[in-house]
Amino acid sequence: MAEISETMETAVQHHQAGCLQQAEQLYRSVLQSDPNHPIALHLLGVIAHQTGQHDAAVHLIGKAITNNPRIPQFHNNIGVAFKALGKFEEALGAYEEAVSLKPDYAEAYNNMGSVLQSQGQYAEAVENCTKTVPGTRP
Repeated sequence: MAEISETMETAVQHHQAGCLQQAEQLYRSVLQSDPNHPIALHLLGVIAHQTGQHDAAVHLIGKAITNNPRIPQFHNNIGVAFKALGKFEEALGAYEEAVSLKPDYAEAYNNMGSVLQSQGQYAEAVENCTKTVPGTRP
């Protein structure tokens, strides 16, 4: 298990440095040892989104959610991939799940506001975006 955590740590360092190919290879090596590793699945999905492979991102992050549905970042990031695919209702549902798990999740509220704005729902967009400002939530 220590080997997987060390590999994940190195992979995340590559990912944060923008070395996506190296990070992807390391995430895939983790998945060879543990095919249901939720963080490796999630971050591989994030790389897929970053490289324009939004369908693959939804698939991979969806598998991560199946393996651990309690991580709000997974839901937020699958929402981002859904939005990129023009699947706005699915994106909104994912953001709503993210904020249900983490009620102060500013990024998810902001993303929700962005989707609502793109659909012309300006009042709802403003309402969600103000939830990201400290002191404005009921």
